[in-house]
Amino acid sequence: MNGAKVLARAWTDPEYKQRLLEHGTETISELGFIGREIRVWDSTADVRYMVLPERPEGSEAMTREQLEELATRDSMIGVAKAGRI
Repeated sequence: MNGAKVLARAWTDPEYKQRLLEHGTETISELGFIGREIRVWDSTADVRYMVLPERPEGSEAMTREQLEELATRDSMIGVAKAGRI
């Protein structure tokens, strides 16, 4: 899923933004992102949200430093999975 495309459309299309807020999973599934529940919140000047990404499979023996390398900006805002760099 391309989070930037969703964001740019939400900023310019009020009806689309409202659909995202009310029916996130269904709206995002139109872009082919299927199999996950999507919750959409509107950030404000005072409130920001961070996603705790799902831990990648096979990372159980990794050190904290190695795990930190797997976390990307996109995984922390929920538009991509954390994974190997």
